[in-house]
Amino acid sequence: MKKTIILLCIILGLNNVFAQEEKFSKKIKSNKYDRNSLTVLYLDFEDKYASSIKKVIGEFEVSDKYNDHMIDTRHVKAPFKKESLVEQSTKQLLGKLTKKGKAKQEGQINEKIEQIRKSLETAKIGNEIIAKWFGRNQEGAFTYDLFEERGLYNATNSEMVEAQTGSMGLETIKSNGLNLINNSYILLMDINSILTMDEFYDTQDALLAERAQKSNKDYNPVSRTHRGFKAKATGYLFQVDYNDTVQVYLYNDYWMGDAKGDDTFKNLTEEERLINKKWFDEFTFPIKYIETVKINEIGGMQSLSLGELEEMAASLSEAKSEMKSLFSFAKKNKQTEEEVTTESQEDTEKEKTKKFEVAQELSDVQLFTKLVENGLEKSILGFSKRVEDFRVKANIYETGGKPKAQIGKKEGVKVDQRFFVYEKKLNPKTNVVKYKKVATLLATDVVDNRSIATGESQASTFVQTSGKKLYPGLLIQEKNDRGVSGFMGLGHYYGGMFIMRVDGSITKAIGKTFPNLQLPSGLRGYLGIGLAKHSEKEAEFVLLDGSPISFSIFRFDFGLAKDFYFLRKFAVAPFVGLGIEGASFAQQINTIEKGDRYGSSIALELGSRLRYNINELFTIESSLHFLLGGKYQVDEKIATSQALIEERQGVKPAFDLGIRVNL
Repeated sequence: MKKTIILLCIILGLNNVFAQEEKFSKKIKSNKYDRNSLTVLYLDFEDKYASSIKKVIGEFEVSDKYNDHMIDTRHVKAPFKKESLVEQSTKQLLGKLTKKGKAKQEGQINEKIEQIRKSLETAKIGNEIIAKWFGRNQEGAFTYDLFEERGLYNATNSEMVEAQTGSMGLETIKSNGLNLINNSYILLMDINSILTMDEFYDTQDALLAERAQKSNKDYNPVSRTHRGFKAKATGYLFQVDYNDTVQVYLYNDYWMGDAKGDDTFKNLTEEERLINKKWFDEFTFPIKYIETVKINEIGGMQSLSLGELEEMAASLSEAKSEMKSLFSFAKKNKQTEEEVTTESQEDTEKEKTKKFEVAQELSDVQLFTKLVENGLEKSILGFSKRVEDFRVKANIYETGGKPKAQIGKKEGVKVDQRFFVYEKKLNPKTNVVKYKKVATLLATDVVDNRSIATGESQASTFVQTSGKKLYPGLLIQEKNDRGVSGFMGLGHYYGGMFIMRVDGSITKAIGKTFPNLQLPSGLRGYLGIGLAKHSEKEAEFVLLDGSPISFSIFRFDFGLAKDFYFLRKFAVAPFVGLGIEGASFAQQINTIEKGDRYGSSIALELGSRLRYNINELFTIESSLHFLLGGKYQVDEKIATSQALIEERQGVKPAFDLGIRVNL
């Protein structure tokens, strides 16, 4: 009872310290969501893997969430030399050690970003982006097709209804596409520190070998469980600065429209056309820096097959002797530049450990493509957390039963994706509008709205997980989470036990791998451990000679659960799983050594968890379930099943209570 009270105090204390909700969001500037147009480029250092990365970028398809605005140019030459791993590590260390070093490091980073921005302008990237918006042809004439098409695609249901029934016509909706030019973003990718998994494992083995040599000890090579590539990445986000001054020059002085209702191009003389065309070609459309995302690890990997692992295990002794000479690997590892192709795959395998060579499911080209795409996806996810324009927004239009909003796959919404709900507040003294966060939602049924709105388009359904009662008109905004939660608490599993558990969204994980497969909301998998120590007073007559002895119990369980939310802040999660438990002696007595195994059991778990969501971060959770068939297998040579152990057998109820942190 005392432990339970202490745990509840910790829960309340953590909530007061960490769960202070931001009363007003400073990041919401508008309640209107417009689609971004995305151009992806590669920052080219002309190094070993440059040609392979360019190939992947050249074939990259932008997500449905954004307008695909890929241009002919797919890479920009880096304006500075790439730093070595040693130089990067040294600068990071100096930056951490002193304020002066940190300030210097930040200054160098800002200087490099400015160099990159100027390189984009020098390469006329902004010109290419604007030219695509207006369908500019070789003579320099502009068309309306693309921005009108995107204006229609960007329109909401309510806007289409107003266009059909009110003063706003479809032509106005189409012309609204011009406003989307301001949402032209450039994602510039730097993918660096690329290693094949063989190189990664070799580097680890080299470090182990060097340490072992210094300490005169043997070592075991690391387990080589994956093949493919690992790397780091940095995503730079820029935006075309389509400001009023630029628009005045373009529309008033140099416009050459060639579309229905616009005969500007036709009415110009040949000389005037050449002047206007030259102005566009020589003018530099400005580009501004927005944000940087650094990613410590991206991967394009595949687990080795069982046959590969068995073959590797059979060759372990041979590999061990070979690896002893690898401590100088880092100094000697200078290879000639070569593109990752099927041919280079064969060359690489000849240079690496041939004994692990078996039929492979994915080629190196496919794994390298996976690496680059993983870097792009993580960069875009990072920007969605930091840049408002990258977060989907909509208004709740229906709250009966479950909240609904007219967004869906067109906006990149996925099942179990998290949204915050904001209420508009007007300060009567300052006349300033701010948005207060009042609730949290999860998407449960996502509609496929990847078409032009008709005014009768379907809406996606959400479930409320925390917060106040909702009403139509409230603003919801995308706020992605990891879909992972951690639990810590106390339990009674036929005796007191400390419990830790982690669970993750299966729905989200499978949705990333198979985007066209829409699983039910709330499917989760869990892994848990339990620890308990029982004194000799609790464990009567455990040994055959009748001597009491203390022992420890370790429990491991795993299984599947399904979340159901109700009453805005509550959830119930039925689950089924398997629990594996082992007991060992916690003291030395007679012939018994501390740590000797006492017994073990396996049991089926059936039950349910009840949650109260304090807010989107912290939840109070309790579980009540039954363990079926947990008969203890006892080492009859040293012990007999008595007292507490007998109570842990058969069909027994169990429960726990604690705090759950949602990440």
